[in-house]
Amino acid sequence: MAQSNWRWCSKCQGLFFAGNKTLGACPAGGTHTDAGSGDYALASSGSGQSNWRWCSKCQGLFFAGNKTLGVCPAGGTHTDAGSGDYVLASSGSGQSDWRWCSKCQGLFFAGNKTLGVCPAGGTHTDAGSGDYVLGSVNAPPFDNAPPFDNAPPFDNAPPFDNAPPFDNAPPFDDAPPFDDAPSFDDAPSFDDGGDIRRVPKKPK
Repeated sequence: MAQSNWRWCSKCQGLFFAGNKTLGACPAGGTHTDAGSGDYALASSGSGQSNWRWCSKCQGLFFAGNKTLGVCPAGGTHTDAGSGDYVLASSGSGQSDWRWCSKCQGLFFAGNKTLGVCPAGGTHTDAGSGDYVLGSVNAPPFDNAPPFDNAPPFDNAPPFDNAPPFDNAPPFDDAPPFDDAPSFDDAPSFDDGGDIRRVPKKPK
């Protein structure tokens, strides 16, 4: 099963869920923006790394398999209350150059000239992170958003298998199932003209 309505924020470079009434707090100020972003889909099973969670406070995606839940731009730490367990792949079709930030535990796009604003201060860091690949559903071509064709290659980055570490973390068997959160079945769908449709599309 894959859940769509995930978006890239050009202000902070992070990934956030855009299927709720709020776009969530952005560490760059105000709320996240989905202008210029494709529609990313996250899986709840399959090969890859699990223990990624949705934060209901900032709407962002963060890694919950470490001792800390990370710094949330809405204040305090992220929360995984109500979230399912998302699985991120390290290969396959889709857009690569997505990274884990060890400072805030969030997922961000590292293929642009800036690594984006981190809620823990300064910019995100990709030190110790693997290369994550995100797929899309009915989205604009990845060649247009976010652009990264001219970014330095990540061939020398640490392998996905080594980061972020979580083998010794408590099991998540008791966590709320993916089917229950983040809930958006009752939210306006793209077909019905929800909030996302009202965002101006990026010119081709």
